Amino acid sequence: MADMKAFADWLHEQMIAAGYDLSSQRSGGKSKLANDAGVALSQVQRALGGTTRPDIVTLRAIAHALDIPMKVMLVRSGTVDAGDLDEQVLPASDLDVRTLGLQRGVPADKLDHWVAIVDAVTGTFAAERQHHGSATP
Repeated sequence: MADMKAFADWLHEQMIAAGYDLSSQRSGGKSKLANDAGVALSQVQRALGGTTRPDIVTLRAIAHALDIPMKVMLVRSGTVDAGDLDEQVLPASDLDVRTLGLQRGVPADKLDHWVAIVDAVTGTFAAERQHHGSATP
């Protein structure tokens, strides 16, 4: 897993590459990213400070604002190891939640719970995307 200082340095580079001005404390780049991502300025500051790993909602918002694939953000932040990502995952339109649950080891008697949880989480993500004016994950 990545250390937080390395993630902070990488995030700083990504922000500059995306056109955010980080030349000084008062340049406004951090505030602009916070606004563009729909997160608190303090969350951006902590991520750039290299002392705290952002939560997944913050990572998703920043990834979207910087146009960085979420899996790249997850690996760079140390949230997951690159080896944990399965490149053989079916496109979302082809996924059957029950089949996916069985493939991931969910016991058959727990599948109804699994489906309810996945439906609740994906509904939450869809609501967040709609709130932020985005139709993409």
